[in-house]
Amino acid sequence: MYIVFFLILAVLAYGALFWRDKPLLLLLGIVATTVILLAPIDGSVIIGTEFDSNWTGTEQGTSTDLDRTGSDDLVILALDPEGWDFQVWIWLHIAILIIHSVGFFTILMRAVF
Repeated sequence: MYIVFFLILAVLAYGALFWRDKPLLLLLGIVATTVILLAPIDGSVIIGTEFDSNWTGTEQGTSTDLDRTGSDDLVILALDPEGWDFQVWIWLHIAILIIHSVGFFTILMRAVF
């Protein structure tokens, strides 16, 4: 579900670059870009899954039970706050926000004047 949430945010945020003539989608794009910008600030975006499997059966005439428990971590986005990739992530999304904002205010000013 978390991956679907990020996909929807990405479509809204980056798709709004193409929907600059539609104010509602542009406003949703500004919100989505802000959320995507702030997502890795607190740390890596990781989905943790836990599993518990139990198999019973027989092998060579004796009963066998196999229990398997554990967890997996799926890393969606991991940026080092001290690295250049984090800086690129931040400044790229700030540039996209500036483009969105200029487009939105252009639509507003056209409606006013």
